[in-house]
Amino acid sequence: ELLELVHGLCASLTEKVAPAAKRASAVGALPVTGATALWSDPGGPRGYLGRASVRFRRAPGCIGFEESTQTQQLVRQLASARIRLSGEMRQQALRLQSLSGERAALADELRALQDRHALLQTNMAVQDRNAGNGGPGSESEA
Repeated sequence: ELLELVHGLCASLTEKVAPAAKRASAVGALPVTGATALWSDPGGPRGYLGRASVRFRRAPGCIGFEESTQTQQLVRQLASARIRLSGEMRQQALRLQSLSGERAALADELRALQDRHALLQTNMAVQDRNAGNGGPGSESEA
């Protein structure tokens, strides 16, 4: 039963956390440090999980007390790593969300500035035309 739990944890890390970390780092939400570097490293957790998975498949159906305590310790370590990585992923998701909001605000501000610029250019063109035609405000009326 314990081996099944460890196998489930390994599968969860491999199938869910690793792809999420890769997607987040691909869009630039994660710096390539810490957990992200480990997932991209072939010798990192993914390689470790693959080797551990092979060892679990080769393992006998029952284990001794020492192996059981080692496995329980490994399960605790993997569980704490999973919790830590989940926390990091949540933080990165929040950071990505805030950066997306800032990007949208900057895009709106840029659009507003472009509209003002176009209006000022139109006003300037009208004034130039009026000044050249002797229209209102020109010196030829004096």
